[in-house]
Amino acid sequence: MRKRPTAQDIRHNLAQHRNSTSIAPEAGQHESVEQPKASTVIRHLDDLPQSKKKLLAIVYMRESSFEQRRKKNLRNRRAFLCLQLRQRNVELLAIHTEVACGKFLDGKSRPALVEAIEAARRARVEHPAAQVFVATDARNRFVRGPNYNGTPSTDPPSSPQLQQLDSMAREVVLVTLLHPDAPFGEVKSYETKIPDKLGSRSGKRVGRPRRDGQPKPGGKKEKRLRDMPKALLLFARGYSKRKIAKRLKVSEATIRNWLKSASY
Repeated sequence: MRKRPTAQDIRHNLAQHRNSTSIAPEAGQHESVEQPKASTVIRHLDDLPQSKKKLLAIVYMRESSFEQRRKKNLRNRRAFLCLQLRQRNVELLAIHTEVACGKFLDGKSRPALVEAIEAARRARVEHPAAQVFVATDARNRFVRGPNYNGTPSTDPPSSPQLQQLDSMAREVVLVTLLHPDAPFGEVKSYETKIPDKLGSRSGKRVGRPRRDGQPKPGGKKEKRLRDMPKALLLFARGYSKRKIAKRLKVSEATIRNWLKSASY
């Protein structure tokens, strides 16, 4: 009488069958290669070596289109980044911005990035005892994938792109507020959170009708949207809350509230 196979025998036979029928890659085919990490070229701001050296930053921000500039995306992100640097005792030397495609890394396509790196190189000579770096908020401001089309799979940069970025920077350190290897979703969440931190979310306001001659509501909100990024930049550049309040013609308590609401 034939012995009935056990469950262990069946699993063993299936494993042998899979091994015997596995197809080896043909000539010209390549096995999946691990995606290169941006952290090999770009450092995380919080991972910089702890030392007594003075920290000096050249801020770089890039927009992909003039539509983003019209929506003031860069202004908000720049103001938030400068505030985070100031809270970490980093002194700002200059700010370089541009509208450019993140796929390309040549001097003709990215003049502001080249200028920021050259400014950092000069600052290293002028301040030999300080630690100088070029800072932005996320890795995609420095470089995007060569086939980026708005999807997570096309966002990571290729190995040749990272090598080209490294050759551009040479001895200059590139730094991001978010981790350079942060996943696509985390970066998108950060970008979405910036308007909330700066109080620039628009919404329909309802209430009782205005009387004749009554001022139009929303004046405080319009002033906040207009002046809050200015206040963050001035604070990041070392202005006191009192001087900022005097310059923007608001109370010092208003400045404190704006800075508190923008804390990361």
